[in-house]
Amino acid sequence: MNPKYIKTTLSRSYQRLIMFLMVLAIVIAGKLISTLYIFDHELELTNSNQNPIMYVKNYFDLDIIGREDAYSWTKPCSFRPNSPQPVVLFALGRSGSSITWDTMSTLTGQRNIANEITGGNPWSSIEFFDQLQNDTVYQQFSNWTIQRLCHVQRKGMRKDMDGIAGFQWKPFASTWNHPYAIKGLEAIAAANDPIVKVVYLRRNPLDVKASNLRHTNAKLNSIASGQSDIPPHCKVGDIKCQDSHSQFSSNIVFPTGSDLLKLLKQNEKQVRAIHERFEMLNIPFVEVSYEKLYGTGNYTDKDRESAEEWMKLFQHLGVGPQKGLTMEKVQEAFSLAPTNKKSRNETIDNFEAVAQTLTGTNYEHYLVE
Repeated sequence: MNPKYIKTTLSRSYQRLIMFLMVLAIVIAGKLISTLYIFDHELELTNSNQNPIMYVKNYFDLDIIGREDAYSWTKPCSFRPNSPQPVVLFALGRSGSSITWDTMSTLTGQRNIANEITGGNPWSSIEFFDQLQNDTVYQQFSNWTIQRLCHVQRKGMRKDMDGIAGFQWKPFASTWNHPYAIKGLEAIAAANDPIVKVVYLRRNPLDVKASNLRHTNAKLNSIASGQSDIPPHCKVGDIKCQDSHSQFSSNIVFPTGSDLLKLLKQNEKQVRAIHERFEMLNIPFVEVSYEKLYGTGNYTDKDRESAEEWMKLFQHLGVGPQKGLTMEKVQEAFSLAPTNKKSRNETIDNFEAVAQTLTGTNYEHYLVE
């Protein structure tokens, strides 16, 4: 056989192998980027099809009744009188929504959980609202929010008791203007028997980003080491879980310059969109700050001890301790432990560069709040 022919054939084989490996690398990279994108946008993936949760002693003992029939929430439903107050908690990922609902429900009645029925990430949120619009059964329920709240209250709660019952709604920019998102909000605005209480929980976007990056680093470590993922929450007293989180609580490299400014601009744009929609539809809501609820940020010891933000929240709900509440009492209700106790400048490796980017801008206040 001609040596030149053999050489050419081998050369082509190597080229095909290289091309195959390049394609394989692109596919793997795409999968990894998708995984990281999800972790950068949400941290509390829950199954949107789970039934309401029965009352329990702490968050980690929650007893899932089981996966509901896909259409069960469309069945006729009437709210029970003198039963838990219907509530919708609006909060983006890594804003402390799980511990906040956990504490709210404990201090108003008995501990329960609020599922993220509208989706825990942008993709599942799009899927949720598109399904409402396209499914021949679902599309009949422009009042899907009220139907969901009613079934949550009736299925998971005991009769004739105080407390709250509801779900979480992550107000992603990708779905906030969806026709069925607007219809759901219009139904909340129109409800008067009972009135649906709306809570909007916000957190410093620098801390949200840091938390996203921290969990992304933990996810990457799990992939590289072949170990199981670190749970997103830790039970009070679970030192092992908290230590697992602490190893990823520093050396976080932040975007700076125009990238950071763009991120904060997008955040404030979405905050304005949320406010405008609530105000346009005349939906009464209370906005609470994660930093004030949990005594982080640049607040005095008096602010931390008084629990004013919690009392503002309970006054809006009309249930729970509305006077004389202290942070000591609030903390006694916690069943979830903080997964990061370090300050912002300890967590962010390039904090000086971040501060330099924000100093003198409209976002400088995020450095100290």
